[in-house]
Amino acid sequence: MKYFCDIRWGRYVCFVFGLQLLATPLAWGGEWRITPGIELRETITDNVTLAPRGQEESDAVTEINPTVQISGTGRRLNLNLAYRLQSLFYARDSTRNDVRHQLGATADVELVKERFFIEAQARVGQTNIFNSGRVARDNVTVTGNRSDVASASVEPIWRERWGGYADTELRYLTRAFRADTNEISDSNFDEVNFTAQNGRRSTQLTWDIDARYRNEERVDQDDDFEVLEAEGEARWPANREFYLLGVAGREESNFRTTRELTDGSFWSLGAGWSPSRFFTIEGGKGDNNEFVSVFLNPSRRSSLTVRYRDRAVGSNPGVTYDGQLQYRTRKARFSGSYVEQSTTAQQTFEQIATFPTRNPFGDAVLDPFSALLCRSDRSSAPSLTDEVFVRKRFELFGGVRAGKRQDFGLTVFNERFEFEEVGDADEGVGICGSWNWQFRRRTALTTTLEFDHVDFRESDPTEDDADDAVFRVSLRHTFARRLSGSLEYRYRDRNSSNDEFSFDENRIEARITKTF
Repeated sequence: MKYFCDIRWGRYVCFVFGLQLLATPLAWGGEWRITPGIELRETITDNVTLAPRGQEESDAVTEINPTVQISGTGRRLNLNLAYRLQSLFYARDSTRNDVRHQLGATADVELVKERFFIEAQARVGQTNIFNSGRVARDNVTVTGNRSDVASASVEPIWRERWGGYADTELRYLTRAFRADTNEISDSNFDEVNFTAQNGRRSTQLTWDIDARYRNEERVDQDDDFEVLEAEGEARWPANREFYLLGVAGREESNFRTTRELTDGSFWSLGAGWSPSRFFTIEGGKGDNNEFVSVFLNPSRRSSLTVRYRDRAVGSNPGVTYDGQLQYRTRKARFSGSYVEQSTTAQQTFEQIATFPTRNPFGDAVLDPFSALLCRSDRSSAPSLTDEVFVRKRFELFGGVRAGKRQDFGLTVFNERFEFEEVGDADEGVGICGSWNWQFRRRTALTTTLEFDHVDFRESDPTEDDADDAVFRVSLRHTFARRLSGSLEYRYRDRNSSNDEFSFDENRIEARITKTF
C-alpha cells in the first residue's frame, strides 16, 4: 500500500501513535488497557465473485486475523485504537489470497488545562471504487472493485476565556488522504476554524462569530478545493419575549463547477420571539441573505432545530435547509438530521468510521471487529471521484430497549450527491432494521434486514438504478471470559437495470475470537 511510504501521511500516523505513547503518563490514575487477540473465520459462499445469476462460483474462504485494541482514559486523556490484519485464503483459487489492513485510532489530550488540546486520528480501510456494478459489502467477495483508503489527521485546539466578556476557540486541522486507485487523487487537507461568543458577563447584547477556511490540495493535480465561510450574529432584547437580530458575513469558493458561483458579502436584519425556554423562532432578510430558524426544547432530553436559508453567494447558493432532532429516555433513543454541504469524496470518507466505537444506543462496542447492529453512519457513498459535489443527507434513527434482553433498532437515510462538473446526481435511500435478543446470559441472537435503492447519475454507463437487500441472522456465544464465537447466515439479493449486475449470494460464516 503506497500510503505507508508517503511522507506526510506517515508523519500524521506517527504523530497519532506518538501522542498515545508520550501521553501514557497522563493515563496513570485512570485506565490503560492493551488487548491483543486472534480471530479465526470460515466463510462458505455460493457466489464469491458476485457474478450474475447462472454464473455463480462457490468457494470457502479462511481468515486468520490478528487484532489489537488499545484504550486509555485519564483525567486529561482519551485514547482508542483498533487494528486488524485481515488475511484471506481461498480454497479453490489461491491467486485470490490477500492481506488487508484495517485501523481506527483516535487520541484526545488536554495539554494545558482548559486551554490547549490536541485531537488526532488515523483510519485505514477498504471501500468500493465505483458505487455501481459489482458492489461488495466486505473484502471476502472478489470483484476487482475494492481499494485501500486511508486518512490521518492532527488538530490542535486553543480555547481562551477573556475575563468573562468573550470566549474564543481556534482550531487548525491538517489531514492527509490516500487511496490505492487512480480513480481518485491523493489529497492534503487544511482547515482553520475560529469561533467566538459573548462571555458570561454579557447581560444584554449577545453575539457569536464563526469563521472557517477549508483547502484541499490534490497531489499531482491542478484541481484544488477551496472554501471560505465567515458569519457573525448579534441579538439585542427588546423585552422579555422579543429581540432584534443582525447577521453579516462573507463567503468565497474556488473549485471546478458548471454553476455560476459568486463570491461576496451578505447581511440580514430581523427579529426573534421566545415566549418560553421551550420555543424560539427567528428570521431575517437583507442583502444576499434571508433565513428562518425554529428551536424546540420541550425537555432536557429532547430538542428539535429546523433552519431555512436563501443566500445568493458562496459555495452552495440558493435555498438550503438543515435540521437536528434528539430524543432520549432510559429505554429509547431517537435522532435525526438533515444537512447540505459542498464537499468531496476525500472528505466524505473521513466521516465513516472503520470500526464503530459506539452502537446506535450510545453504548461502547466491546468487540468493534464484529459489530452487527445497523450503523447510524450508513451511506450510499459515491464512487471515488475528484469531482466536488453538494451532499444532501437525511438520516433518522430509532431504538427501543425491551427490558434487559432485547434491543430493536431502525435506521433510515436518504442521500443525494449533486456533482458540480457534469451537473447530474446520484441519489440513494436505505433502511435497516435490527433485533438483538440476549436470551441467555452468554448467548444472543441478532437479526438485521437492510434494503437500499440507488438511482445512478446519468453519466454512469454501468446501470440506471439498483435495489440491494441483505438479510442476516447471527448466533453469538461467549464460551469464557476471553473466548467467544458466532455462527451467521447471510442472504443478499441485488436487482439492477443491467442484468449483468443482478446477483444473489448465500453465505454461512463461523467465527472464533480469542483475546489475551
